[in-house]
Amino acid sequence: MSTAHNSRTILVAHPSPELYGSDRVLIESVASLVARGHRVVLVLPKQGPLVVAVEETGATVELLATPVLRKSLLRPKAFLGFVGESFQALISGSKLVRNLRPSAVVVNTATIPLWILISRMHGIRSLLHIHESERDSPRLLRVALALPAALTNKVVLNSQYSTDSLLQVAPWLKRKTTIIYNGVPGPELASVPRQDLSDPVNVLFVGRLSERKGAHTAVAAIKKLQEQGVNVRLQFLGAVFEGYEWFEEQLRVQVQALPHPEHVTFLGFQSSVWPHYENCDIALVPSTIDEPFGNTAVEAVLAERPVVVSRVGGLPEAVHGLDCAVLVQPDNPGALAKGIQQIINNWPQFKEAAGKSRELAVVRYDTKTYGASFAHEVEAILP
Repeated sequence: MSTAHNSRTILVAHPSPELYGSDRVLIESVASLVARGHRVVLVLPKQGPLVVAVEETGATVELLATPVLRKSLLRPKAFLGFVGESFQALISGSKLVRNLRPSAVVVNTATIPLWILISRMHGIRSLLHIHESERDSPRLLRVALALPAALTNKVVLNSQYSTDSLLQVAPWLKRKTTIIYNGVPGPELASVPRQDLSDPVNVLFVGRLSERKGAHTAVAAIKKLQEQGVNVRLQFLGAVFEGYEWFEEQLRVQVQALPHPEHVTFLGFQSSVWPHYENCDIALVPSTIDEPFGNTAVEAVLAERPVVVSRVGGLPEAVHGLDCAVLVQPDNPGALAKGIQQIINNWPQFKEAAGKSRELAVVRYDTKTYGASFAHEVEAILP
């Protein structure tokens, strides 16, 4: 274990200043390295809620715009813009590295490979922490995301599913890979679900408002339940990516077509999710395509709430053995509505299962266990 007298400077690069899945995991990663006595410098593209959360761990933050790999780069014009932005970021990033002289670079997500190149150019050992699977993406994009990992010293992934996805297109990386399940912090004290599920039934969606996360599927499922006479209310806790405001507008139009549109509420982004879990009865994680892990599903279990989860990607792996979770076919409003109805119809059993599942999840996704494992992998690459 490192101590203050032999601490090293570790640069951590991350593509977003928000506070969603991989962003929250990053806080635990940084905190574990700071706790070992290391000086941690986090590089973010701009200001955001993550900055304060990371600074509270004792790390410092540097702002430096870094281009992010996205599917849109498959278009020639977008790719040319990416190349230009990368050149500028390469110059700025190299200057920062020369000033900081880090002993290691941690690249948090495969979408910012430029930091792998920068670390290689300066002879600095690096670790890539992959939070993506992208199994449904074009093979060209998957290979593009995987190739930079060949230049790293270690690759950490958050599930067997994401590992299998990577090795499908880059089997030569197997010797470098290690699986560490995300450490997911829960509430200090979870509230017990209602004894009797009287009307209305309160349903909560936490996460990005996007087609990928299935927000539209949630609305369509609520429509089916309302048409059947079920008194159900839905809250959305989250916001869209910048530039995707059109999706929220489209979602609000969809809500207005419900029998009771007044029973759907948009709460926007909130830094603390626990008060909202406390006020809900059932959580939804209706992702439509690949999820490498499923932080939100685990958060619902830690909040001691039954949850309906899409059977897609790494989500079944994340809730395996947690009996308060109901798995349903993805992108299927009817299946999602039936999953909600199953919990309503069997409330006493799911209420009991929620307590037992929370006990299992607290141990399986313990943040201290995660932090110790992650810090060990980083320290293993230090010169």
